[in-house]
Amino acid sequence: DEASLTLLLLVPGIQPQSFHGDVGAQHYSLRFCTDTAAFALFLRVPAAATLLSPESSISVSAHNAVVRLAKAPGSTGLWDKFSFGPEPSALQERLFVSEENVDGFLGTASCPSPCSQSALESQPLIEVLDVTEDRIQIRVEHEPPATSSAIPGGSARKEPDLESAAAAGDTAPGSGEEGEVAGGEDEEAAPELGSRAGSPVLREVNPEDGSVRILRDHRTRCPV
Repeated sequence: DEASLTLLLLVPGIQPQSFHGDVGAQHYSLRFCTDTAAFALFLRVPAAATLLSPESSISVSAHNAVVRLAKAPGSTGLWDKFSFGPEPSALQERLFVSEENVDGFLGTASCPSPCSQSALESQPLIEVLDVTEDRIQIRVEHEPPATSSAIPGGSARKEPDLESAAAAGDTAPGSGEEGEVAGGEDEEAAPELGSRAGSPVLREVNPEDGSVRILRDHRTRCPV
């Protein structure tokens, strides 16, 4: 929180008499033991942050230990990052959970390199709803895809369907050949000139060999 820093050590069976900590202005070192192992922790805070010595409180239980460190009066507030490791020469950096750090991380993860305008427009909208010490709640909203007519120089494209594919093969100008259906389907003769262009299309599957026929002109008989 803004006034203190809490460390939760998830190590069961800590011997309370072996728990020894040292608080510095920008670091905290800790050593303790269990029945089977020895542990060491070194924590370093940014130069602009300052800790108060000694620890505010230490609580050791059968399953974990909790250490609370107080922040100096000029260093209160939410800190950005810290470093930790078994010793000062082997530290790794971590970020505290805050709204600013979450926004920065999400922006870097979604677009790590300089992005184009189109790539930025396609990114989802991310809203941070709630931030606590142990969790963060966000909401992701996807913008509806832009139509092709909104793209300068672009033209509207429509996915071909069976009817348009059959009509393209049947009514090609100057072509006396039979229309073909892509994918090795059976050929169909061109419809008569009097047939309607908007007739519904049916697919007939032969149960013997699995071939597919495209039927544009058909009649349905219903019992009276």
